[in-house]
Amino acid sequence: MRVTADDVAARAGVSRSAVSRAFTEGASIQPDKRAHIRAVADDLGYRPNLMARSLTGGATGLIAVVVGS
Repeated sequence: MRVTADDVAARAGVSRSAVSRAFTEGASIQPDKRAHIRAVADDLGYRPNLMARSLTGGATGLIAVVVGS
């Protein structure tokens, strides 16, 4: 079973948005809270979904090739 940000939030006792901020460089979050959330995430084996993050950021870094027959 894949560990989600909701799982990390529940275990760390924080909101889902706090988990998101903990993994976003430059986001507004206290350093001790960031460290706590990341430690809980490591314990659970959580890894942010980079593809999902790219959808909100507007750039995926992917190149597609379409070939017609």
